[in-house]
Amino acid sequence: TPGVEDWGLLLVPADLRPGERRPAIVCMHGASSDPADLIETEAVDRRAGTIYRSYAARLAARGFVVFAPAMPNNTGGEPFRRLQRKASPLGLSIFSLVAASQGRAVAWLRALPFVDSARTAYYGMSYGGMAALRVPVMIGGFTAVVCSGHFTDAVRKMTSIDGRTSSVVFNVVPEMIEWNLAPRFGHAEMAALVAPRAFMVEHGTTDRVAPVEWVAAEFARVRGLYARLGVPERAAIHTFEGGHTVMGTEAFAFLHRELAWPAPASAP
Repeated sequence: TPGVEDWGLLLVPADLRPGERRPAIVCMHGASSDPADLIETEAVDRRAGTIYRSYAARLAARGFVVFAPAMPNNTGGEPFRRLQRKASPLGLSIFSLVAASQGRAVAWLRALPFVDSARTAYYGMSYGGMAALRVPVMIGGFTAVVCSGHFTDAVRKMTSIDGRTSSVVFNVVPEMIEWNLAPRFGHAEMAALVAPRAFMVEHGTTDRVAPVEWVAAEFARVRGLYARLGVPERAAIHTFEGGHTVMGTEAFAFLHRELAWPAPASAP
């Protein structure tokens, strides 16, 4: 499709042995970013240090195969707008294109000889967290999903004029309002489509995406579902002191457990 770029950055652990298969994690960047922002150091890339904290590179250092795909998301860019306008008359969204693109990329990733296709996860931050609630369900086959810096009460997010949050009412990105979404799916319902696979939310206490009480109340519905399914340990939330950033600590431990890969004694 013109305007849709299929590319990404693949990180392979330095200690990978011949014939070995490792768990793989798809790391998804946010708006107006690209895969390099998940890998570079703060000295090279400000967003890498302040928002993403080089989390893709940190996961590779822990022994995971990591793939960071590109996603059309330049929120101030006219090409992005054109893609959205082309999709809308067909009853599609920008994530229809993203899922089709990443479906092919993930199939390629799982076919690599050093990847264990039965142990893959999806970890998205910000607009990538928006993707994490949609793409893994549409593609399928993921063991675990981590939604960072995005999960909240979606209806309140779209309608609130609360000054504590970056409400969609005042957002310059028109496709943040998704047609007929509110009466059908909140973020808890999207997480329910991930269940009973492992699902985790990561959120900073001062993240203007949403107040922590919105996040906690929405996640309580997810926790209740996983409890009723008999797998409460597969639903987790980490609320940390900080803003719109990837923390990683608890999420990394969660991924090590769910992907059955031992955490290193020490890792950068």
